[in-house]
Amino acid sequence: MPAFEHGKELSLFAVDACSVSKIFEQNGSLAVISHIKDKVKDFVPDVMTERGRKEIASLAYKVARSKTAIDDAGKQLVSEIKAKALVIDAERKKIRDELDAIKDDIRKPLTLWEEEQEAIQAAKELAEKVDKDHSEAIELNLLFNRQKEIAAREAELAKMEAERKAAIEREERERRIAEESAEKERRAAEQKIIDARLAQERAEREKTEAIDRERLAKERAEIEKREAAERERMLLERAEQEKKEAIERERMEVARVEAARKAEEESRAKDKEHRRKINNEALTSLVSAGIPANHAEMVIKMIVCGHVPHVSIKY
Repeated sequence: MPAFEHGKELSLFAVDACSVSKIFEQNGSLAVISHIKDKVKDFVPDVMTERGRKEIASLAYKVARSKTAIDDAGKQLVSEIKAKALVIDAERKKIRDELDAIKDDIRKPLTLWEEEQEAIQAAKELAEKVDKDHSEAIELNLLFNRQKEIAAREAELAKMEAERKAAIEREERERRIAEESAEKERRAAEQKIIDARLAQERAEREKTEAIDRERLAKERAEIEKREAAERERMLLERAEQEKKEAIERERMEVARVEAARKAEEESRAKDKEHRRKINNEALTSLVSAGIPANHAEMVIKMIVCGHVPHVSIKY
C-alpha cells in the first residue's frame, strides 16, 4: 500500500515503481481509491473560518494531485508495457472518475459556500440597488416603474446565472469529449506502433525460418551426398569382395578337379599295377604248368579282354 503523508506532500499518494505496478493490475485501483476514501472520510469541512476553507481547498487539491500523479505514472507505465494498455487505461479512467468524485465531494461544501457567498453578495448588491432605486422612485414618484425594472434585472441576473452554469457544463462536456478523442487517437497510434512491431517481428521470424530451412536443406543434401558416397563405396567393396570370393571359388574348384583327377590317375595307376601283378601271377602259374610263356601271355590277354566265355580273373 502506498505511503500517505498529510501536510508534507502535494498529494495523498507517493508514486513509486512498486506501488504503480500493483495499482494498475486488474481492479488494483480499488485499494488506492478505498484507501484515499478512508483517509478523507473523517475530514470535517469548516467553511466558517479562513483556516477551514484553506484546509478544504488543500485536501481537494491533494486529491487532484493524487489523481494527476497516478494518471501520469499510469501513462509512463503504458508506454513501457503495451500489452497492459487497455487494463491500465481502464484503471486510470476509474481512478480519474473516482478521485474527481472524491475531490468534488470534498470541495462541495466549499463550492456551495462560495456560491452562497456570491449569491449573498449579489443579493446584497441587488438589495442596495433596489433600495437606491426605491428611494429614487419615491422621490420621482416612479416606484412602480423602478420595481418593474428591478424585476427585469433580477430576471436578467437569473438568466446570466443559468447561462454561466450552462457554459460551465458545456466547457466540461467539451473538455471530456476532447480528452476522449485524444485518448482514442493515442490508442490508435499505439496500436499502429504495436502492429508495425509485430509485422517486423513476423518478417524477421520468417527470414530466420527461411535461413534455417535453407541451412537444413544444405545439411540434408550434404548428408545424402555422404550417404550416397558411402553406399557406392560399400557397393564397390561388396563387388570387390564378391569378385575375390568368385576367384577363390574358381581356384578351389580347379584345385578340387585337379585333386580328383590326380586321385583318379593314382587310383587307375594302382588298379593297373594291381591287375598287372595279378596277371603276372596268373601268367607265372600257367608257365609253371608247362604252357609256353607266349601262349600263356596270349591266354591271359584273351581272358582280360573277355574273349574266353565263362572265364575271368579275380582282381
